Amino acid sequence: MFQLDLFGETISTFPAAADPDRIFLIAHKCRGEPTYELAIRWNFGTKSDPSPWWILQSTGNRVYPYWIGGELHLAPPQPPPTIRDFYDPKAPPLPKRSPNAQRAPSLDDF
Repeated sequence: MFQLDLFGETISTFPAAADPDRIFLIAHKCRGEPTYELAIRWNFGTKSDPSPWWILQSTGNRVYPYWIGGELHLAPPQPPPTIRDFYDPKAPPLPKRSPNAQRAPSLDDF
């Protein structure tokens, strides 16, 4: 257990109060506008605010979500064998251009 002082309040919690591998898509307000971001839920609070804290993955700021879309799984499953690959590593290399080949037009040609 560790002690953390925050604005004059002592928070006691276990070291595993947050799991950084569990990331959630949330909606919160930023400058009066709805914003969707990735956040981590910290399972502790203070005496005056006992609710879980939501910390943005990108900035580390605390936010107050009004919608929690669910946990994002960072370890995707293996792709099915029938899915197409956008780059086939077994494909033969592209043929080399002949030095006498006409160059492709560029913007300077127009």
